[in-house]
Amino acid sequence: GGATLYPAVWVCAVCAIAVGAFVGWINGTLVSRFGVAPFVA
Repeated sequence: GGATLYPAVWVCAVCAIAVGAFVGWINGTLVSRFGVAPFVA
């Protein structure tokens, strides 16, 4: 077996925040521009 390398904790935190912001942006765009109900979006 080889060694398994994991990214640093701060890299995971930044990626998680970036993904959350992107999904929130998509959600906000669906609600505000396309009139999709927030519960559905």
